[in-house]
Amino acid sequence: MLTVLALAAAERLINTALRSDPTFYASFAPLSGKTLRVCVAEPELMVDVLFCGADDEAHLRFEPVARAIFENTAVSTPDCTLNVADWRALLALTQNPSGNLPISGDYRVLADVETLWRNFSPDVFMQFEALFGKAAGSYAYALHEQAKPVLEPLARGVRSELGAWCRTAADCASEPVSDADITVRKQELLRLQSDIEREEMRLAHIKAQIAKLQQDSTNLDNANLDDEPNKPA
Repeated sequence: MLTVLALAAAERLINTALRSDPTFYASFAPLSGKTLRVCVAEPELMVDVLFCGADDEAHLRFEPVARAIFENTAVSTPDCTLNVADWRALLALTQNPSGNLPISGDYRVLADVETLWRNFSPDVFMQFEALFGKAAGSYAYALHEQAKPVLEPLARGVRSELGAWCRTAADCASEPVSDADITVRKQELLRLQSDIEREEMRLAHIKAQIAKLQQDSTNLDNANLDDEPNKPA
């Protein structure tokens, strides 16, 4: 019950924030009708993020995933599934969605979500003006413009620290590397080092041959110059 209430509150808050961005509808269009399933291992939670409607009716809907109790129970299939260990790993993924991503299904759904997140730029002052009036909104905007040189570096620093903390937490939560994997990687490094040394020796041999050819060419040119005065006129 608490999960349903929390999802409903998050759904309303996120939709309100998204609608404050004038560019939201253009970024939402490729996702319309798609479903992204987010599976968190700890605490165990599976949520379907449904991208519903289009244009002015575009919105998100969060639904807990129903478990199949009986064999004949039909369970909806999402377009894309994202599996993460915990919420910190999910936050780290939103900060840096690159590398070997833990997804299955249509990867373009996650790419479109990342584009929507990257382009998200809410008009906070429009919401402020709707709540407190045009005069208060204009005054808040003027204060923001004056404080922007101080607030923007601070916000970037907080975001950077949050991203670093999430990535560190996700790395610590990952499974440790086994001794067998370490042995294999050491052998691979030794093989690569041997290949590098072999190529360096081959390169040195080629350089020596080039230097010898250049020296022979120089000696031949000098010999030809010495013979020119002795030629009959």
